Amino acid sequence: MTRWEAFPPSEQELIHMASTTTTPSTTTVVNIRKNLGGLIRQEIAEPNQYLCYYRNVASENPIPYICELGCCPNGCCGIEEIATQNQSYGWAIALLVVFILTILFAVIAMLSLYLLNKHSDRKQREQIAESSAQSSTISQISGPTYYGQEAYYPYITNIKTY
Repeated sequence: MTRWEAFPPSEQELIHMASTTTTPSTTTVVNIRKNLGGLIRQEIAEPNQYLCYYRNVASENPIPYICELGCCPNGCCGIEEIATQNQSYGWAIALLVVFILTILFAVIAMLSLYLLNKHSDRKQREQIAESSAQSSTISQISGPTYYGQEAYYPYITNIKTY
């Protein structure tokens, strides 16, 4: 197989293959199903129709199917197979809802703690204001004190003061 054969056929080639391909009259759907291998690729043929290519176990030519709902590994998809494929989205949606509810609960908890702390801070400020208004004595602590010497250098000796 060359590298050019690995590419999918063009639209012109598909139209040519569809017009020149004939099936023997003895071939039935059951015989085709026996030769049906895995899904190779799918294309949108017309609105609401899919062109599905399956491996042919008996020969190298792919088996084309026109399906209305989509292509599944063993042939055209039925309603049951489409429904089972969509169940995987249900788990994703449920997980997303649980995540959003968790974040919402955390935001509400943080907001309630913020409001509770704000309320307790307000009460403490009121208690401090009441206690300072009731105190009649003012603090006796003043600024820096003066020791009476102009300069005090304990680490220098032989200094004469005049």
